[in-house]
Amino acid sequence: MRALLALVLAFLNPTVALAETAEDIIDRARDAQRVNNGIQQIQMVLVSKNGNTRERTFEMRVRKDGDVVRTYVRFSEPSDVAGTQLIMVDNPDTIDEQVLYLPALKRTNRIAGRARKGSFMGSDFAYEDLEISDAASATHALVSETDAVWVIDSTPGADSSYGRIRSH
Repeated sequence: MRALLALVLAFLNPTVALAETAEDIIDRARDAQRVNNGIQQIQMVLVSKNGNTRERTFEMRVRKDGDVVRTYVRFSEPSDVAGTQLIMVDNPDTIDEQVLYLPALKRTNRIAGRARKGSFMGSDFAYEDLEISDAASATHALVSETDAVWVIDSTPGADSSYGRIRSH
């Protein structure tokens, strides 16, 4: 009788019968976070080693056209970075494009190669951290799971600065 009950429950709830793989969990998380179009007002707080803080305010606009995701970022505060703009085009089948406009220099710079490993606007983020499609090429392993959390180790491609990324 117990075996029959377990079999019925497995058909009613397939996740009971088959545990999710790390790839399944990552795919579901990406689907939940996917934005087709949106505008966000973001405040970034930079904290130095000695505890001093600096704030940066920017607007981020995201638009999805088919499989291509275009992101436009414009900083508004403080005055030393106001007007700085970043355009990112996430192409699923080719290298992502990133272009930065610096108003103080009246110059546009393409972010490519080693520059992608550089700091984004004085933060601990690198330009490569802002890319979407490179995460899809990573391999994932489920380290542990509880009722509340999964722990997944992702190993990105060879061109990443990271050897491993742990997600909770």
